[in-house]
Amino acid sequence: MHGHQQIVRLDTYVITFEVTDGYLSDSEAVTITVNDVNHAPVITGFVPADGSVFNEVDIITIDVTASDADGQALSYIIKINGVTQSSGPASHDNKPRTKN
Repeated sequence: MHGHQQIVRLDTYVITFEVTDGYLSDSEAVTITVNDVNHAPVITGFVPADGSVFNEVDIITIDVTASDADGQALSYIIKINGVTQSSGPASHDNKPRTKN
């Protein structure tokens, strides 16, 4: 015999197993602990919007906000074309660069 029970919250549970042949019986109790699951953080907003267009002389403010269902402290990384610019809100000056 087998069964399935989805346990959806952190807690300690006592599970009792019983068997009988109609005359005699046996039972066994076990204790299990269900640990909390770490949920992934979620990006809740960012600036600029996807597909935004700017002029080459504009200063672009870049920002991201996120939340974590577990209440854990978050670290932020903002990359522009794969290059890390900031570990928090950042501004990026996209004015053309001249080579010396």
